Amino acid sequence: MAGVDSRSLVAEHRDRIGLLHVKDMGPEGEIATVGEGTIDFPAIFAAAGDAVHWYAVERDPIDDPGYDPFGPSAAGLAYLQSVDF
Repeated sequence: MAGVDSRSLVAEHRDRIGLLHVKDMGPEGEIATVGEGTIDFPAIFAAAGDAVHWYAVERDPIDDPGYDPFGPSAAGLAYLQSVDF
């Protein structure tokens, strides 16, 4: 969305990245639960290398007073635990 190739950016700065903010999006740029969108996380994580020790999963809330942020957070964590990179 930002017009920058994420893999190239993290590869260029991999020695400075200890944490990655992980947030996914759908095909139209809409918010998506991590692992259910279009972002190629395994490629980005591989480009970042071994210096990353923390992955912060974020899923913005939707306009719903009953929104439960824990479901998407747990789904994002499960996705990260299942990905090989």
